[in-house]
Order: sequence, then C-alpha cells, then structure tokens
Amino acid sequence: MNNINLQTKIIISFSIVMFVMVISFGLYISLYFMKIQEDRIIENIEELTSKFTKQIDYYMRDLTQSARNLAYEPGLIEQLKIINQFDDINDYDLTMFDRNIGDTIARVVSLNSFSLSPNIAYTNIYVYSKNMKYKYSFTSTSVGNLEKVLRDKLYQNDLEKDKFTIYCSNSNTSQASAPNYSIIIPIMDNLGNLCGYLEIIQDNHVLDEIFNVGSLGKCIIIDKYNNIVYLKEPLGDKTLTFLTSSKTSGGSYLRDSSNNYFFHFKSVYSQWHVFIQYTTESLFAPLNTMKFANYIFIFVLLILSLMFIYYFSRILTTPIIKLRDEILKVNGSNMEFNFDGVSYNNEIEMLNKAFQDMLFRLKESVQSEITAHKEEAKARFSALQAQMSPHFIHNVLYLISISIRNNKGDDAVKMCKQLSNMLRYIVNSPFSTVTLEEEISYMWNYLSLQEKSYGDAINYSIDLQESIKLITLPRLVIQPFVENAIQHGFIKCKPPWKISISCIEKNDSWVIIISDNGIGIKPDKLDEIWEKISGNNALVTQERSDDTPGMCSMGIVNTVMRLKLLYGEELSFDICSNNGSGTTVSISGPIKPQISSLEL
Repeated sequence: MNNINLQTKIIISFSIVMFVMVISFGLYISLYFMKIQEDRIIENIEELTSKFTKQIDYYMRDLTQSARNLAYEPGLIEQLKIINQFDDINDYDLTMFDRNIGDTIARVVSLNSFSLSPNIAYTNIYVYSKNMKYKYSFTSTSVGNLEKVLRDKLYQNDLEKDKFTIYCSNSNTSQASAPNYSIIIPIMDNLGNLCGYLEIIQDNHVLDEIFNVGSLGKCIIIDKYNNIVYLKEPLGDKTLTFLTSSKTSGGSYLRDSSNNYFFHFKSVYSQWHVFIQYTTESLFAPLNTMKFANYIFIFVLLILSLMFIYYFSRILTTPIIKLRDEILKVNGSNMEFNFDGVSYNNEIEMLNKAFQDMLFRLKESVQSEITAHKEEAKARFSALQAQMSPHFIHNVLYLISISIRNNKGDDAVKMCKQLSNMLRYIVNSPFSTVTLEEEISYMWNYLSLQEKSYGDAINYSIDLQESIKLITLPRLVIQPFVENAIQHGFIKCKPPWKISISCIEKNDSWVIIISDNGIGIKPDKLDEIWEKISGNNALVTQERSDDTPGMCSMGIVNTVMRLKLLYGEELSFDICSNNGSGTTVSISGPIKPQISSLEL
C-alpha cells in the first residue's frame, strides 16, 4: 500500500466507501423498503377482500329481506291456505291458483315493494305448498332445490332455527360451471302455522359484477358446508382440500405448498368464506419491476460515482504533484520556491504559503545554527586556552625543582606523577565527556599540587557519593570555580583558606556544590556574569536576591555553556555569594543527560 500513489489511494478509498454506501442502500431497499411495500400490497389485497365480503353481505341481506317481504304477503298466504285444503287439484283450479299467485308476485315486484336493492335481478322464484303437491315457477319451468334441502338435516336445522337457508346447487365440485344458489324461506301465517315455502334462485351475475375489478386474482366462495358457491376457473382437488381445511385458520391470508397466496374473509350474514387467490409472481409483479429498476439505478449510481471519484482525485492530486516537484528542487544551495497555486484552490494556496513561510524560517534557523556553531567553536577554544594556567605549571615545576634540591625525591616524584596525570587528562580527547569520578580525581591532583604551593594556608575537602560516580560531564567543569576562588577569592582574605567540593544525589538528580570562604563577589560583577550567561542563551535556573554578589570569569560562562549543551533546560546553575563571606556555586542536572555523548 505504501508504494501506491496518492491518486490511486484516493480512488481506492473513496470507491470502497461509495461501494459500501451503495450496497447498504441496496440492502436497505431490498430488505426494508421492499418488505414494507410487500406488506402494503398484502394489506391492500386484504382490505379489498374485506370490501368484497361486505358487499356480498349487503347483497345477501337485501336478497333475503326481499324474499321475506314476498313470503309475508297476505295474498300469497291466503292462496296457499286454500291450496293446502285440496288433496287433489284439477287443471282448472291449478290454472286459477297459478294465475292468482303469479299476479301477486308480479304486483309485489312491479310496486317495488319486493326488491330492496335496484341491483337485484332474479333468475327464478318458486312457491311450494305445505305438502309439496303444488309448485309454482315464476319465470321458468326448471326444477328447484327445495326437495334437496328438506332431505338434508343440516339445511332443515337452518330452516327451523334461522327461518331461512341458503343452498348452493354446485355441491362440492371443483370444476367451473354456471352455479346457482337458492334462498329458501318458510311461509307462515300470523299464528305461526306453516303454509308453504318460497325459493328464490340466483345465478352469479351479481357476484360477477362485485368481483369485476381489474388485475384481481382468482375468486372463490365456499359456504359453511364446504360447497363451492362461486368459481370462475377450475380448482384442483388439492387446493380445494387446502381451502376447506383452512377456513377456521386465523389470519386474513394463507399460503399453500405451491407458494400461492389466498386472502380470506368470512361473510357474517351468509357464512360464506371468500378467497382471492394470487400466485407470488402475479401478486408482486409491480414490486419485482421496482426491484429491477432499483438494481439498474444502483448500477448507474455506482458507475457515476466512480467517474466522479476519478475526476475529483485528478483535481486534488494534480496541484499536489506540481507542488512536490517544486519542493524537490529545493536544496542547500537553492532555497527559492516558486509555485503558482492561485489557479487551483484555497487549500493548495495555503499549503504553498505555509511552505514558503517554513523555508523562510528554515533559512533563519540555518543561519542561527551557523552562528551558534561559530560561538560554540569560540567557547571551546576559550575553554581549551583556560584548561591549565601557565602560571600554575610554572609554580608546580618550581616546587619540583625545590624538592629535588632539598633531596625530597619522593615528593618530586609524586608531584611529577600528579602533573603528568593532569596533562594526560587534558590532552586525551579534551572535548569529550567524562565521568564525575574522573573529574574528581583530576581535582584531587589539582588541589594537592595547590596545597604543595600554598602549604598550610589552604585546606580542601572533597566528598563524592557512590551513586553518582558514573554520571557524564564535560571535561574540566569544576576547576574554573576552584581556580577562581584561589586566584580572586583569597587575594584579600587571611588564611586559612577553605575549599569544599560536595557531590551528592538529590531527587533523582546529581548536585555539585563548590564553596569557599573567600571575599565573595560584588553585586555588579555577579550581574555581569548573569548577563553574559543570558546573552549566550544558557538554559539555567536563576535563584538569587537583589543583593547577591558575583564574579566575572569567562571560564565560568564557558563552563555553563558547555553544561547546558549536554543537559539543556534540565540544567540548574546558581551562584550564592555575600561580599566578605565566601561564595557557593551549585550545579545540578538529571542522572541521565539529554544526549549520551557530545564533544564539549
């Protein structure tokens, strides 16, 4: 991935994001939105099936009420009472009865007192006498269904209980035909005596009109005794068995083993079960079309997104590539930068300005670094010059010659060895770091030779804690302070002169304390030292009061500079001095310096 250029990375990254978004959108459409649409289609068909069932209820209620109105007609009841008195009716009487009953029925129909609904049209009307010896057909000579009903105990119970029954002539056949159904009502007088029966036979033209809705599935009606009432197309025995066994099933739609949907509602009045059958394909055909359109839309959206991502990546990376080419031209000898980002966008222009500002600051930093190295070289040179005073060497050589002259060979040998160790310590990599133990060993030799020179006038003590022997320091960082005390601090001070060097560990830091009992430092001299240290950007901690005296020594300033190059901001340096009461120098730093090896 690291070897792929920026434009390719942008295209891959945005393509993955866009792909995830598009797939998520597609999954949302397929799994959530389409499911909602499926549920909505099912709800619509359920509502439509419920409306059909209610219309059938209204129709059958009107048809039954119309039949009752005719059955309660007084003229028809009187004619049937007369007919029931005859054991045998001759042709003349039969003609007279037919005429009278026909006139009664025609009068009721013509006066619109029979039909409660203008949409009701009758296939035939039959009137039977009590003993079934007389039968009148109003519109045709076809055979009625009363005899079948009276032979069936189920329908007899309906007549006795509900005073009417609905009989379907189709029985339980599963083949499409021209079925009809009958409304049969017993005709009774005011005393509740049975006078005869009224049968109204209807065909399916009214049900055809109810179900005459475009794109409607296969409509099936089954009565409570599992007889088919309405069927326009052949119905398989397996499907019929499924429907008859599912009439009592809960829910408003069912699914068979062939994945067909059957939407089911039960008529409250007629006790008919209305089913509307759909195949899965026909039911969800609009939804499948929507799914296909959705897939096409997602594909087109994905292609357009990829084209946009490529175009966007070109716009974004072209100025960056040009900016990179200009940056590659920058080097130590050529720090000029020319890039016209105005024609691209604000961000590239801001990047251009930021890089130019960085180059300007880099130039200043390089110049400051060069100046700092020059100052450091001067400081090192000054430190090298101040490493050992020629006057000190002259005094030591003079003491050696006196010892030899006075036949003190052991003292002369000892002083020669100490001087040799000091010179070797100075000459051996004079700018490399040393351990505190090595620095203290050098100071032992130095103060021992000074003691030979000054005799009992000078007393010194050195204390080195074991835990900080191996800390690293620049070479010769203690001598300048001791030498300053001997050369300047003890000039106008009476012996004995005391010098104390203490090296301890405190709070995870090392501390070197150098103190003397000399004349101290004047305040103006101490201010001069602090000014020079601050002018050379020494990172130290200044802790003093306004009346703190001081001294002026280039060796001290150079020593502080070399220490701060090794320990940086973690170095702490302080001079505490009161005029006439001695000087105490305190230097401290972390146990581990910022850099492990540095030529200082």
